Amino acid sequence: MSYLTPEAKSKLSSTIRALRERLLTDLQNAVESTYRLSITAVSKAGLAEEQRVKRQRLEQWLDEQSRSQGKSKKQESEIRDRYLKTAVKLAAATLLNRLIVIKQMEAHGLSKPAVLTGGWQSRGYREFRDFAPDLCKDETEGYGTLLQLLYDELAQELPGLFGNVGVTALFPIPASTLRAAIEALDAAELKDVWLSKMADAGYITKNYPKGKADLYAVFLERGLQLAKVGGVSALVTMRSWMFISQYSALREFLINSYDLRLLGDLSWSAFAHISHNQTTLSIINKSQPSKDYSVALSSHHPISRAESLTIFRQKIAGLLAQIGRFEFWSDRFDVIKEKPLVYWWDKEFLKRYAETPKMGETVEMWQGVATTNNTRFLRSIWEIKRQDMWLERAKGEIRIQPLLLKWFPYVKLYC
Repeated sequence: MSYLTPEAKSKLSSTIRALRERLLTDLQNAVESTYRLSITAVSKAGLAEEQRVKRQRLEQWLDEQSRSQGKSKKQESEIRDRYLKTAVKLAAATLLNRLIVIKQMEAHGLSKPAVLTGGWQSRGYREFRDFAPDLCKDETEGYGTLLQLLYDELAQELPGLFGNVGVTALFPIPASTLRAAIEALDAAELKDVWLSKMADAGYITKNYPKGKADLYAVFLERGLQLAKVGGVSALVTMRSWMFISQYSALREFLINSYDLRLLGDLSWSAFAHISHNQTTLSIINKSQPSKDYSVALSSHHPISRAESLTIFRQKIAGLLAQIGRFEFWSDRFDVIKEKPLVYWWDKEFLKRYAETPKMGETVEMWQGVATTNNTRFLRSIWEIKRQDMWLERAKGEIRIQPLLLKWFPYVKLYC
């Protein structure tokens, strides 16, 4: 396994610093020019529908941040400017982190075909351009669209980085800025950087097999390795390890081998500036599982989704007042396949669950209605010309629509 040389470290550090400075400047200029923020009234800014809706979302977010401070009108304006700059920093950091992670994944053969390696000459982009030439007519020649598709795919496994991160999606990336970032990270002198230290792509799998699904899960394992016997590992991580099957091995290992003392189920809006990620606080004692009950705190219903600065403040108050306090015994989850930590299920409910026939055991399951290819078959409302869309008030009868109409309203319901 090779390690970064001092020269490589210096080059990587200087490249990232230079990119960060450029991103901060370019994104600030781009958001001001794209949404015409100098024109106070949105209705007078002359924006296209997509830009108008995005500016309204950004304005609402900034208003919420400034109102929460309870300051004067003059101070509210200063606070808005400060929060806008904070959001620009987050958008710049998110873009840079995404590109670096993808670059490393491509170097280790974990993301194929390559998109960043080679940039506009990469195999991934050339295949995309040949397959969908109509999507390559924007300022980035379709490269920005391809990157977003890649983000969406990676968000399934790494939502904290590639999913919706705060209001970062509202910040446009200028084509020249994107090209400069891609070319800087793809420079020949950085080639060895992406293969250094972690040259063995199976390092995580080999050393942390239970947490291999995501790096944060590795820290859950590693934290307990570093703790002394009788010591405590306390981490704030993504919330998904508590429930989904991908982390079942890690979950069973933690509750069978150690003493889970506390879960602070923060879920959505755990942080003032990052409301779109689900997080949880776990405190685990490095000792054999205790027969005493464990405690979970969740000031809002565990399966509800609410995102706002108000919810964030309510969660702080709820944690301090211990609103939504649950007591549970980890061994009671043995009656559930893969042992998800549904701490809000009481003893009686778990008993009823254990005694009830499971749907998977009695019926054959089938997938419901799905496009099976959202990228191809779904569009946002502002992307479609009105004359190409079927819009008609329902009158009670079933009618065959003209074949010339290509697009129809679609609402996805989740149960």
